[in-house]
Amino acid sequence: MLERWEYAEPGQRPRSEYRLTAKGRDLFPALMALSQWSERWDPAPEGPAARLTHGRGRPVRVILSADQKDVGLSLYDLGIAAGPGARRLQRE
Repeated sequence: MLERWEYAEPGQRPRSEYRLTAKGRDLFPALMALSQWSERWDPAPEGPAARLTHGRGRPVRVILSADQKDVGLSLYDLGIAAGPGARRLQRE
């Protein structure tokens, strides 16, 4: 579901980046639905760790639809930004 990509910024040590594969991109709506469920039933006091938006900052949510005219969004249509509950990971 993830592919590791090696890269190095000029003058920096080599690093790894992890990108979703096609299988991981297909799983993303399910992960979003779980996140949406968690925000409803067990919200973090400081707020969500991430904000997903579309277009001019409109929030995104997962829904079920039987309307064939509905157009789904792809992962590439979304903006992902740190939310109020985001925290920097501490290295051990």
